[in-house]
Amino acid sequence: MIMEMIKSVIASKPIWLWGLTFSLLWLILAVFVFSQSVPKTYALYFSSIVVSALIVWVFTNIISNISTNLIMSSTSLYYAFKFTKLTPQRYLLYYIISISIVTILMSSIVLIFSIVFFTIQFKTLLLPPNVLGFLGVIILSSIFVITFSIFLALLLPPKYIQLSSLLPQVLYFILVLGQIFIGYPYLFTYTSPFNDMQLLLFQQYSGYPPPLSFINPYSSTLNTNFLLTSILSWDSGLYIIDVSLLRRVKVRSIDEMRQF
Repeated sequence: MIMEMIKSVIASKPIWLWGLTFSLLWLILAVFVFSQSVPKTYALYFSSIVVSALIVWVFTNIISNISTNLIMSSTSLYYAFKFTKLTPQRYLLYYIISISIVTILMSSIVLIFSIVFFTIQFKTLLLPPNVLGFLGVIILSSIFVITFSIFLALLLPPKYIQLSSLLPQVLYFILVLGQIFIGYPYLFTYTSPFNDMQLLLFQQYSGYPPPLSFINPYSSTLNTNFLLTSILSWDSGLYIIDVSLLRRVKVRSIDEMRQF
């Protein structure tokens, strides 16, 4: 079942087009256009901002795609839970493993291209000092990706299928890009899962403490433990909610299905 889930996600063209390809295009612009005025001493800082933001963008597109697909397959889930040994907990576990593999794969592609392009631009090899920590953040983020996807799919009625697809991307532009160009207050930043993912990826990639405002490298820094606690809380909370929602999943009526 895990392999089938992986194949279904990888086979999705929007993830490759709007997620990965779009990220690589922005990576090229960031490296060869936007970094022209960046001093070599800030190369790792700048590259960490770019890489973390682009990887979270890939996550965002995976959320949009999965939530849309789950809305359309909720009826089959009802019968699977009723007539097979599949349980909501096992279903979530399989999906977490599958999405972790997919996100590691896609994040690795972004990471490899980033290292190559930034090395060419700055004439120095820019490698993350903590690869295992970077990988760990990706796995933690994967749990949020799938639990938030299921939450959206089961909470919203079928007629809001477009909203379930657009909402993660709107949140990305407001939260992640807002963190880069504007910055938010401490409490807001700590409690936002999108910002948690970006800041933790930044910290593991650069080795620097995550700043409150990316636009000002000398601004106040954030506590990594608080960021970890926040993303773990989101993962745990959404997991519990998803199990409850999956247990109550029902067959969609014909009228509801026509709204697609």
